[in-house]
Amino acid sequence: MRTYKLTIPQTLGSLHDLLGSMMLMSPEFTDLWFPGMNIDTTFEELTQGIEVSKARLGDDVYGQLMTLSQELRACYEAKDIKTGNMIADRMSQIIEKRGAQLQKL
Repeated sequence: MRTYKLTIPQTLGSLHDLLGSMMLMSPEFTDLWFPGMNIDTTFEELTQGIEVSKARLGDDVYGQLMTLSQELRACYEAKDIKTGNMIADRMSQIIEKRGAQLQKL
C-alpha cells in the first residue's frame, strides 16, 4: 500500500499547478492511489509552497496568498466549491502576474 508523501511546490509554476489540481480534487482532496491524501495534506503543501516562494513573491504578494489560502480552505471545508474555485483561480492569477514580473527583471 502506498502512503501519501507531501510534495512541496518549489517554483511558482508548481505552486500554480497545485492550485489547478486543487480545483479538480475539491472538496474531498482524496486520491485512490495515494491513501492519506486529504484536505490537511493538500493545504500543508500549499502553505509550505507559498513559504518556499516567499522571497520570489515579495512580502505583499506572500501576505495576499496566505490570506487567500485561509479563505480557500474555509470555502472547501464548507463545500462551497464555486467560491473556492474562484479564490483558487484568483491565487493562480496573482502567481502568474508575479512570475511575469520576475521574468522581466
